Amino acid sequence: VLRWLELYSRQLDELRQLIADQDANKLGELLEESVQAYLEGLTHGEQNRSQPDLPSGGSYFRSMFLGKLGEPRKKPDAGERK
Repeated sequence: VLRWLELYSRQLDELRQLIADQDANKLGELLEESVQAYLEGLTHGEQNRSQPDLPSGGSYFRSMFLGKLGEPRKKPDAGERK
């Protein structure tokens, strides 16, 4: 955590200096880099997100019309009694 705070502090110092120097070109470049990094992070996050398993058409209709009756029976565990 301390490392992140130190990096963040350095970035803020750099940004403060660019604003104080009124360096519009460097501020524009920094903004473009930030937006690009943000968009890449969003894209990367979407690629890593797992998609939920969707039921097949048959199992969907079976559960819709028959409810729990349409589900396959579960085998009882060894320690489970009826």
